[in-house]
Amino acid sequence: MMTRLTFAALVFTMSTASFAQNTVGVTDFQPDLVEEGYNLIYPHNQPNVYLLDMCGEVVHSWTNADSLRPGNMAYLQENGDIVMTYRHRVFADDPIWAGGGGATIERRTWDNDVLWSFTLNDSTARLHHDIEVKPDGNVFAIAWEHFSAEEALQAGRDTSIIPEGGLWSEMVLELAPDTSGGASVVWEWHAWDHLVQDYDATKDNFGVVSDQIDKIDLNYGTPSNQPSDWLHINAIDYDPYFNHLLLSVPTFDELWIVDYANFTPGQLLWRWGNPEAHGQGSEDDKKLFYQHDCHWIYDNVAPGTGDFGKIAVFNNRVPTDIGGVYSAANVLNPSYADYDNSFGMDDSGDTYLPLDFDWTYVAPDSIYSSGLSSFQRLDNGNSLICYGRWGDTREITTDGELAWRYKTPLINAGGFASP
Repeated sequence: MMTRLTFAALVFTMSTASFAQNTVGVTDFQPDLVEEGYNLIYPHNQPNVYLLDMCGEVVHSWTNADSLRPGNMAYLQENGDIVMTYRHRVFADDPIWAGGGGATIERRTWDNDVLWSFTLNDSTARLHHDIEVKPDGNVFAIAWEHFSAEEALQAGRDTSIIPEGGLWSEMVLELAPDTSGGASVVWEWHAWDHLVQDYDATKDNFGVVSDQIDKIDLNYGTPSNQPSDWLHINAIDYDPYFNHLLLSVPTFDELWIVDYANFTPGQLLWRWGNPEAHGQGSEDDKKLFYQHDCHWIYDNVAPGTGDFGKIAVFNNRVPTDIGGVYSAANVLNPSYADYDNSFGMDDSGDTYLPLDFDWTYVAPDSIYSSGLSSFQRLDNGNSLICYGRWGDTREITTDGELAWRYKTPLINAGGFASP
């Protein structure tokens, strides 16, 4: 994932040099079209976070030991601190492991001094994928939590899809820094508290799935590479205006909005992308396909203008009519009423709005990234899109013109060579 930063302290004068000869680093650069700023990058299979200028030069870095790897996100704060995640490079003996696995969250100064640290990685739970920093400095974190095969059976899981080692469900933890250099859990949400199943009437959570769309069908979900990894939530965002949490659930091909601090804390208020996941519609009604990087468009957009308040998402595995697949960047706009904290539904009353995307971008070369990836709307209306599998990041103008392109230096399409 790459993030464009446009803090006033980071504005710089850009070179007009040509990069057409490059095969890695900056390969395209149109100074009159780009959004000025610096770019934060935290590549896989190496330990460090880098801040790059528009020419691809490293202007600052936060280093880690060679034995560590991303876990998986880093966010630069306006005061120059960074909130980053990491894990140990070797995970063969870890009780919980799947793609996106993490372990530790740290806040560090510009000079890389650790301000606080929190680790969760044992046989009961593991941090993974994304985090979200609240305006007050607290951090929301995604974590797997383990349930035994017996617990999954009692909850109503189909016996044919209970792995021997049990299931990893999901929880969200809010971490508040303490006075001793650590952090404490001050709020939590557990998917396991919001289940429904229509498999076994003698077990917990039995009900009609289509009648309880604010519940999570325990027996739905696309099988992943790790059978225990049921939901695989890969992104989280916080809406400070309405106190909501936004989650990306790729094995359900859905986005969820969970109430954080309104009338119904913890309730699943809105879900979108795949009505079949809650007993409505069919495969033909799907809009999302193993998506990543969902977030509200608040940064860089003025209230009441453009896409302010809409949701951006990278749609990874969009199928074509002839059996192929490609990736897209999308913007959508839920219908929300703040007076009663509710989201609008279609005429059937069974599926949440909107009916479709507000905006879609597909690269002319239909580049495909099966996972990872991100999409950010910039201040000038351009879009910064990272095709994660290939380390290919492009800034696209509102007219679809290529303004800037950066190819992450990779070794054998895996390891990272320092830029």
